[in-house]
Amino acid sequence: MKICQVVTTVDNPASGVDVCVRNLSAELAQLSHDVVVHTLGERGEQGEGYMIQRHPISCGKLPGLRSVACSRNLRDSLRKLASKGIDLIHAHAIWQMSNIYAARAATSGRRIPLVVSIHGMLSSTGLNYSKRSKRLFWMLYQKRALESASCLHATSEQEYREIRKAGLGIPVAVIPNGVELYPLAGDTRGAERNRVVSVGRIHPKKGLDRLVDAWRLVQSDFPDWELVIAGPDENGFRLQLEAQVERVGAARIIFLGPVFGEEKVDLMSTAELFVLPTRSDNFALTVAESLAMGTPAISTTAAPWEGLEKRGCGWWVEQDADSIALVLREAMSLSPEDRKRMGERGRVWMDASYSWRSVGEKYEALYRWLKGQDSQPDFVVTG
Repeated sequence: MKICQVVTTVDNPASGVDVCVRNLSAELAQLSHDVVVHTLGERGEQGEGYMIQRHPISCGKLPGLRSVACSRNLRDSLRKLASKGIDLIHAHAIWQMSNIYAARAATSGRRIPLVVSIHGMLSSTGLNYSKRSKRLFWMLYQKRALESASCLHATSEQEYREIRKAGLGIPVAVIPNGVELYPLAGDTRGAERNRVVSVGRIHPKKGLDRLVDAWRLVQSDFPDWELVIAGPDENGFRLQLEAQVERVGAARIIFLGPVFGEEKVDLMSTAELFVLPTRSDNFALTVAESLAMGTPAISTTAAPWEGLEKRGCGWWVEQDADSIALVLREAMSLSPEDRKRMGERGRVWMDASYSWRSVGEKYEALYRWLKGQDSQPDFVVTG
């Protein structure tokens, strides 16, 4: 099958969308599909078995147009896909012109099946950022583009409900993001200090201010533990967090900045606990990553990880600081052996349900159904 993936960028390793598109494209190539990723940038590039075709941004000096990533070159290239025998277009993320161009290309001339992955961008929290701009973009472009899709993609039941709340009644495929299962090295947890780790964007949406308040409530009872917060700073929020740490008297909190590759794997795989204090997340890939590395996780109920408690590999708690502190105290009071067993259960779960092979096969089944080559998969909701 000839598959076109469309996304604004694939160059930010801190972005779950970018990581997802690269890994999905590589897995589809492994399944013997011909995959080209159309994205913005200045040069072409060969991915792992797939091609990346880059297109320059247009109107780069106009802030409004640059923020929605206008590209005449991308628009014109996608228009020509029908003549190139493309079987399916899969656009990722909304609120930018890349998915609008994909929708227009899929519906002009020969109809091409179109899948649009929302990636959490219809959540109530996400909609409140740049609210007026998004409302205008929805009326002018976005609503029509989504309604023209053959199928929308949600990573969780929670995101499926957000899609329906937006008034979109077309089929929705509920497929989780995949996660890489790295080989685990020898167990070095607790070699120096026991670590609680939170990895991700340093942004108000991530709820790190509540984590700082929760840590202050438990820190005196666990003097041999430290909290590590790692991730890229967005809009200077790290300075606000550091000021909060000083103001409330929180101790042993370390800010690392962005971590990628082996550094990220080492940090997360040697932690005793991972914490996601988020205010809103459609999936939260870092939770899956921590479990894949054998580290038990704590997530707020703002992310769809109720399975943490059902599977015995973590905690799913309310978003306030007191609730987070309560489970931190419980988790940190467990023996290292108990936490290790929890982590092992989490890794087994990730291997069975979230490996890129199993996720890639679901996308393949979805694409085949949209092409009329197979029956409707059971993870597609049409009502």
